[in-house]
Amino acid sequence: MTTLKKLREAAGFDRQKFAQITGFSVYRIEKHEQGVHRISLDDAAHYARHLSRPLRRSTSRLLAELAGLEKEAAPPASLSDIQPQASA
Repeated sequence: MTTLKKLREAAGFDRQKFAQITGFSVYRIEKHEQGVHRISLDDAAHYARHLSRPLRRSTSRLLAELAGLEKEAAPPASLSDIQPQASA
């Protein structure tokens, strides 16, 4: 089960209702849920906007989840952890 399907079901939407809310076709949502088509960043943002309120989660967190973005790497603990770049 893909992340989109899990989130859609957790929000209490069936595909038909979710299609009405998002303005996307049922076919498009189906293909995204099956993993046949990768979800573009624009589509992920669109889905996240419509899922954030019923799931009571931030749009940015949902966007990261839907787009499969990794959490940003933690900054180095100190300046000595930063490797200097060799000048050309």
